[in-house]
Amino acid sequence: MVLTKVPNLECLYLQLDYDCEFPFCEPGSLPRLRELVVQHWDTEGGANIMAPIVPILLAAPVLKRLRGLQINSAELEDSTPLIHKGVKEISIASSAVGFEDISMILGSFPRLEAFTYESGGMDEGWEEASPRQVGEAVLLCKDTLRFLYIDYTNSWWEYDMSLANTVGSLADLKKLQKLRLDGLSLFREPTRTAGGLAICEMLPASIMEFEVTRPKLSILNELLELARVASQRFPALTRVSVAGFEQDTNDVLRQAFSQTKIEFSVGNLGEEYTRKLWLT
Repeated sequence: MVLTKVPNLECLYLQLDYDCEFPFCEPGSLPRLRELVVQHWDTEGGANIMAPIVPILLAAPVLKRLRGLQINSAELEDSTPLIHKGVKEISIASSAVGFEDISMILGSFPRLEAFTYESGGMDEGWEEASPRQVGEAVLLCKDTLRFLYIDYTNSWWEYDMSLANTVGSLADLKKLQKLRLDGLSLFREPTRTAGGLAICEMLPASIMEFEVTRPKLSILNELLELARVASQRFPALTRVSVAGFEQDTNDVLRQAFSQTKIEFSVGNLGEEYTRKLWLT
């Protein structure tokens, strides 16, 4: 392996073909590798983010960030569990990953602090986990996770979303500080009068920043309720951001939050969104 002869390597971009596996690496042979990016070459297909990179994970003890693009699975070749205690941030984008595979990813990195899942960009998405299932899977990291971003804006779930598939309670994420969700993940029936889990029931008491992009008007009352109860139920909350409402709706929310110590801001969907990394 030529790469293992470059001990100062800090970031590695790996483009996978179908059934592609990274060659053997001597354990510890990439001592300074801190970021690994895995992408499938075919935008209509998807890569297995786990089995092909096992040799790299074993070779990189201080790996901090794992990023995946066009990912559709996370499987190991045998039943031996993979545990890497160095990785603190995982970002999966333009992907469609099933519930069991997302659970496999999250369960392999016990010190994970930040997780991003952006659905879409692939044709193979019929077995993809729902927003609710992603929310259930992240509970595997309930003792460590501080940052969470779930976005189904470009997912095929847009055509088959129901209240039963939306994000459920995240209250067990005792260390969660920042949460960003898209409107589809917070889907509400336009005419519903009861049922479902309200935002105030979903958030953990530790939350400091909450952001919603492209919301539907059906969650307006839930955001107003958040403004009313935040001081008692979410004392650490300092910022709420919403991107996608009309100006008059933003004015209603701004008025409500102006009576609290919480900053309310309006995002701009007209600006090109650059995927941010949670940890530096």
